[in-house]
Amino acid sequence: MKLGIFFTAALFFATSMAHAATFSVDFSVNGTMGVVGTFEAPATGGVVSNFSVTLSGVTFDTQVGGGAFEYNPTVNDFENYSAFPSYSNSVATGLCAIGACFLEIYPIGDGTPGDYLAIDAALANIDDGTKYLIGPSAIPLPASAALLLAALGSVAFTRRKSAAM
Repeated sequence: MKLGIFFTAALFFATSMAHAATFSVDFSVNGTMGVVGTFEAPATGGVVSNFSVTLSGVTFDTQVGGGAFEYNPTVNDFENYSAFPSYSNSVATGLCAIGACFLEIYPIGDGTPGDYLAIDAALANIDDGTKYLIGPSAIPLPASAALLLAALGSVAFTRRKSAAM
């Protein structure tokens, strides 16, 4: 009975994990997917996490300021933010000390490519691009936590069965 409850909980957890997805974001000048960043959000839309893009050798991966913003699959853009989504760099480069470079995203929200600005500490552009476009499809995340739970359940079941013999 307890084992059945465990497997039901594991199945529920695995199903909920399957809704998370990784999206690509094209930051190239001409939309050729030459500069691709990624972020995670529920496939059906929701809060954005783990955003990362490398522009001119600077990886923007640390959200600056408070507040979450969301991905809306209907318009294929970001929305529901109190300030424009902004990121800095967590690793020093020849161009910027840690946190000295800045990327700000300006969603349009109507399905057309949004705008962005990437600058260094002297407020000079570090990238020739001005537009971003979220990729047309999401890449499902692996449900590693669910797989771990299933494996642990299997070990517990095998151990219990061998102890009964």
